Amino acid sequence: MAHNFSRIVFALIGLRRAFRVNKLVTALYALVFLFFPVVFHFTHVEVYFRLQIDPVMLVLAVYGVLGFGRLKETPIVKTQSSAA
Repeated sequence: MAHNFSRIVFALIGLRRAFRVNKLVTALYALVFLFFPVVFHFTHVEVYFRLQIDPVMLVLAVYGVLGFGRLKETPIVKTQSSAA
């Protein structure tokens, strides 16, 4: 139970982080989160329907977890080498 909860939390963190970077692509992930469970809750009574959404959740969870290590991103500055 805690494993599922933590995966959902990290996936939502990843969704939020991805939304800051690219809103259009993140909208597609958000649509999967919104419509996939709704359709399956009304059409299937089995629990295994979640197996199809797990890869999407895993990608977003990893993206969210990797964001913790990069809290302060510094821009890459190009330096010109001086020719002597």
